[in-house]
Amino acid sequence: MKYIFIAPVHFMEINSTLSKGIQLKDNIRISNNKDFIENLFDTTEIYEWIGNVGYRELKNSTYIYAQGNTADLIEKHGEEWNYLNYCFYFLRESQSFLHDLWHVKDHSSYVRDGFIYVYDETDKNPVELQKASLSQVSSNKSGEVQKTIFSKEEINLAKELYQNSEAYNLSSSRNGGRYPTLNPFGTDLSRIERAEAFVFMARGESVLPLKLINYCTALECLFTSDAAEVSHKMAERASVLFGATKEERINYFKLIKAAYSIRSKLTHGQAVNQKIEKVLETTQSIDELLRKILNEDHQIFLASQEDFESFFNDLLLSREFG
Repeated sequence: MKYIFIAPVHFMEINSTLSKGIQLKDNIRISNNKDFIENLFDTTEIYEWIGNVGYRELKNSTYIYAQGNTADLIEKHGEEWNYLNYCFYFLRESQSFLHDLWHVKDHSSYVRDGFIYVYDETDKNPVELQKASLSQVSSNKSGEVQKTIFSKEEINLAKELYQNSEAYNLSSSRNGGRYPTLNPFGTDLSRIERAEAFVFMARGESVLPLKLINYCTALECLFTSDAAEVSHKMAERASVLFGATKEERINYFKLIKAAYSIRSKLTHGQAVNQKIEKVLETTQSIDELLRKILNEDHQIFLASQEDFESFFNDLLLSREFG
């Protein structure tokens, strides 16, 4: 038997037609070709299963799809998984690519519903269709959900990141991909991996102070190894590592202090009384800073705790400040 997985990507536009699409990883592709959708609905019974709303969503969107033999899915993941699990697998992979796309450019594009259509390859009679849904709706650095236009070059940059990331492991999640593990933040994750997880959660939050909470926690993952003087350490270490000039270092220091002030008030149950313009500016700037940090290859974030502390002590005490 064969299968087709397909999921519309909301609030995403590509500025040229991709025909068969760009192959992202294995048999997973991204496309905006309406002819593929028309042919899919003309040659299968999928319309009877997902209806006019699903058809219109797919026809008028960028979409991620995969097609192949069901035997290959069973060989890769094991016989214990059903088609709903495989649908979640492809949805999670799509979500992972879109997170890698954030590294290229800020956006609020997301996948919500995905369909896997299983059919007999001899007569294309439908065997099964499963729908899986994810709950996260991404927002951009301003907390808004808006269409973002991408070029093929930007898609290919994200593709490189995506191909270097680990494939989603169905066995590592609960209920076959519906939910993550109860504790995904164990010691097996590096600082960068923990920070990425909190950035991912921040992008799913449209309330700016709540978005900032997760951004600040991402910075803590990267720049601290204990609970002492957290905000000062983050501001100091980030500013000396990424500020090329005295002015840049001062700006980064003030930025992180401002973000942490908002974060602290909210987590301690106090009113966030800063003007919305200040909260917005801080959130946007922290988003951009985290993208800069995570896009640069700093091996210190993979070092042991002892080497990590020694590195920043040496950097702070030996650097000539201009």
